[in-house]
Amino acid sequence: MPVLMVVIDGMEDHADNGLLGGSFLARTGCQNIESIARRGLYGLVNNTPTGRETDSMVCILTMLGVPPHHIPRGRAYLEALSIGAKPGGEDLVLRCNLAAIDEENRLISSCGAGLTDAQMRQAVRIISKETGLELLHLNTYKNLLIIQEGKQYFDTFKTYPPHQNIGRLLKDIMPAADSPVGAALQKLVFASQKILGSYVILPWGEAVREELPSFFTLHGIEGAMVAKTEIVRGIGVAMGLICPLLDRATGDVDTDLCEKATMAMELVKRYDFVMLHINGADESAHRGNFTEKAAFLKRIDDEVIGPLLDGLSADTALIVTSDHATDCESGAHLNAPVSYYIWNHNEESAKWLK
Repeated sequence: MPVLMVVIDGMEDHADNGLLGGSFLARTGCQNIESIARRGLYGLVNNTPTGRETDSMVCILTMLGVPPHHIPRGRAYLEALSIGAKPGGEDLVLRCNLAAIDEENRLISSCGAGLTDAQMRQAVRIISKETGLELLHLNTYKNLLIIQEGKQYFDTFKTYPPHQNIGRLLKDIMPAADSPVGAALQKLVFASQKILGSYVILPWGEAVREELPSFFTLHGIEGAMVAKTEIVRGIGVAMGLICPLLDRATGDVDTDLCEKATMAMELVKRYDFVMLHINGADESAHRGNFTEKAAFLKRIDDEVIGPLLDGLSADTALIVTSDHATDCESGAHLNAPVSYYIWNHNEESAKWLK
């Protein structure tokens, strides 16, 4: 029996106010997901291994059965793979967020709040020209920096995930200038602030090439990944999953959900396992916009889950779950159990919850 796993990134919210699990989705009007809880199987699972940061890379690799000792130390190399870049084995790769600060130099947004995508692209072009550090624009606030021969400095500096540090002073969340790379990154932060004023480039997620086991090696079956978000698509590429190109997906709330659902239904006819990743709810939470997050979850329920329940074959198991919770109040990821909902629960679907 094939398995289709729908991962709604950051689906659940604040762990301390009773919104986790079915009660949260009920409040958003997600009737199709709630119907699975009533007629199928519902439970909770924590996807963060002990001692690791709660983020999409760590959680989704865990969900795909990758042992903790094979999970990379940083995410940026995988994000580079998602756009066809191929950093060398001695290179260092960093994710660089275009973030917003207030007049006290406190971080107030991890994702370029207030700027359009065109403005963010222009800002990145200016910063690259002024600093001589060529930033690769991914989309909206996301960028990459590849430092050739930088692997030797991988353990010589510390970075801070912007979405986990809202409200902190800029001076406390930038790399220290204790190494050549740390000094260059600090220069990048200060130069971007000088150019942009209330926005800065914040580097984090540093990574070098670390090999992942293939999906087939782990499970003995072929699989596919439907994803636009760079870290998730990069995971699929690195693990040898089929990763089709999507014409109208964006990785945010303006994505074409119907395109994703249709693609997933086609792939699950040909592969034993398909992961469909949907990211916008996580982005809404990072922006602190609970209303937008709830509305997007309702769209997912209507435009993805409903059609899947109607259109999947009777021998296909459907799992609806999340990688982690993301809190709209703080904008941070939460290390807490997340819900799973299973339709057509069987032996094949059970293995993905272990």
